[in-house]
Amino acid sequence: MLDFCISVLELQHDKKKWNVLKELMQHCGFMFQFEKVCIVCDRPCQLSFDEENMLHAEGEAALKFTDGYSVYACHGRHSYEEERERYYEDKDPDSV
Repeated sequence: MLDFCISVLELQHDKKKWNVLKELMQHCGFMFQFEKVCIVCDRPCQLSFDEENMLHAEGEAALKFTDGYSVYACHGRHSYEEERERYYEDKDPDSV
């Protein structure tokens, strides 16, 4: 929306600040801005939905990040049990 206002409607703006914001939006996934803190997350490497656009995947993570964090979901509902089972399957039995 900002890009439309600046590019098409020729809204007055600080070009240096706009370029920084544009770079952030192009290269970052999620940004949560608070008064004194900003949390920035990478984009997921895998994101799966069902036919109703609900987070969904069968037998694999529906949402996965490159650092290994993942979320299992079935038609939009979080699947804690499947995540727990996979966690323990991946663990070395001797280390538990």
